[in-house]
Amino acid sequence: MAECVSGAFFKSRSLLGRFSASFKFLGDNLLRLLKFGVVLLCPVVLLAALYALLRSVAVWSVAGILCADMVMAVLFAGGYFCFASLVYAFLKRFSQDGSLPAYSLGDMKSLVFPGLKRVVVPGVFVLAVMAFCAAVVLLLCRWSIYTLFASLPVLLVFLLPLSGYMVNICVWEDISFGDALAKSFRLGFSTWGSLLAVALMSLGIAVCVQVVFALPFVLSSLAFDASVSSSSGELPSFFPVLMFLFSFIGLCATYFSMAVMLVFGAFQYGSAETRRKERLAEAV
Repeated sequence: MAECVSGAFFKSRSLLGRFSASFKFLGDNLLRLLKFGVVLLCPVVLLAALYALLRSVAVWSVAGILCADMVMAVLFAGGYFCFASLVYAFLKRFSQDGSLPAYSLGDMKSLVFPGLKRVVVPGVFVLAVMAFCAAVVLLLCRWSIYTLFASLPVLLVFLLPLSGYMVNICVWEDISFGDALAKSFRLGFSTWGSLLAVALMSLGIAVCVQVVFALPFVLSSLAFDASVSSSSGELPSFFPVLMFLFSFIGLCATYFSMAVMLVFGAFQYGSAETRRKERLAEAV
């Protein structure tokens, strides 16, 4: 586990305390996250924005759309893992000193790559498990709607500890993959209520951010479709450029909304792990 000198991260907090600490970290380091995030994600976001624009204004075959969607999904996931590694690097330094130093863009490589494997391996595993569960839900939905409703709570109880703690445990602790998997369920079941509250809070904020910043691109796409279908409507020549800009901003906001979920989840883990150690110490 990363050595905690300041106690700013690994600290037992109430639920409101975890929310407050997460908001404070995001507020104090927002400009730093924006600066490093835009530079890190710029190639992926530019490609994704260009693809979103081309998909809106051009005619694609079904096979072409499927292939392009798969390529963009891989690129988007790669960008997410790199950005998550950057956020965790900031959090680790914060856990040691209680603040972040004045990093320069030259420090990007040393921030992202050392912890990338700790994020990618459990992250891909969690995504694979969630994809499998989604396939199971679809099969149950075709079988019986009542079976679907009965299985959803079971899947939620199973997936929440895995998605909430698995990556955090692998990032913060020197532990084997199997031990991390087992610990994510032990810690998750013992703190399931607070984990659900933190997940809902961070997810709600992330969705609101995404909706607000994605709305201009959605409206511009609808306006373009309306102009194509109407013989009288005609848009200015710079409109595709405007759509590209809106798409770029919306995709950047999507990544940064994920930072909210990462930070909230990290402070939830820090508090839960501290309380677990306190209970073990009291038992002794």
